[in-house]
Amino acid sequence: MLKDDGTGKNGTFIADISGPLRPETVGFVEVAQGSHNQSIHPSGNYLYNSNSDLITSLQPAIEVFDISDPGAPKSVGELSLPPRPGLGTESHDITFSDDGKRAYSAALSQGVIIDTRDPANPSIISSFLDQTINVWHQMDPFTITDASGREREFVIAEDEFAGAVGTGQCPNGGVHVFETTGAMERNPHRVGYWNIDTLGPTDQVDGRCTAHVFDIHEDEKVMTIAYYNGGVHVVDLSGLEGISLADQQVAGEGLRQIGYYRIQGGESWSAKTPSIAPDGSFHLYSNDIERGLDVFRFERPSQALAKSGTWMGAKQAAAYFAGLPMVTVTERNALVCLPPQQ
Repeated sequence: MLKDDGTGKNGTFIADISGPLRPETVGFVEVAQGSHNQSIHPSGNYLYNSNSDLITSLQPAIEVFDISDPGAPKSVGELSLPPRPGLGTESHDITFSDDGKRAYSAALSQGVIIDTRDPANPSIISSFLDQTINVWHQMDPFTITDASGREREFVIAEDEFAGAVGTGQCPNGGVHVFETTGAMERNPHRVGYWNIDTLGPTDQVDGRCTAHVFDIHEDEKVMTIAYYNGGVHVVDLSGLEGISLADQQVAGEGLRQIGYYRIQGGESWSAKTPSIAPDGSFHLYSNDIERGLDVFRFERPSQALAKSGTWMGAKQAAAYFAGLPMVTVTERNALVCLPPQQ
């Protein structure tokens, strides 16, 4: 990162984490415009950079680097993005399909679907707009087989309303669903919308309450998502078409909330789980700007529960955690897998 005196560089460090307790920097990808986010192609050989510059950027593009040699990454080109009216048109976030043939970029004022079959030479399949989305922040693919047995492709996009500026009330930006099956990949059709049903002021006058970082588990048809002061939420993706608020379906059979937790004064920035057990249970990890790391246990109910979360005040939380045993983290009890001793 550039220092006040102009020295330094912008970009991304590459670290070797084969020894999780002993990470080591092995390379640096220099990006003049900086790295807000970066995504690695499933081949492991290419890094796509998202600089997330705002409207001041005159030549929006995704920078592509060959990192097959992590110690000596090299630029292989840029994928130009079409300028669009709005906050900006640079990529904020990129998600690859599991097979590496597609990438999906939330580019602030647009959604972009990219052909990455040749990851060193990507090309744009579609760049599409939606006037109901204020800031495209994250966009991930999702495949589902409908009741007729037909496989259908979708992308789920999240709206970080006004760049998560504190507006003092809930809710703001929500979750949008677009179908991209077949020819619709070049002209995605919006088919669904979901948001939380928490209506009212946030804990602070300038509190934030908008959709933010989410995580999709396609096989289990589950999404976890953070909403800043609106808490963390677990959403059933069995139905994608329709309009829903929390667990109430307004029209069609859209996304449906099956659990949530909101902490007074909380500012959850992301909510993810690495894996879901066969019975639907999992641990949810929340990155909270105000609190640090919160860990939740979710057990899937047999049917939808209304208002299944708990509001815990700061004093209640402090009292609860004060009663838990304090454990010193060591190599023996750390939740990491260490390589075998040579």
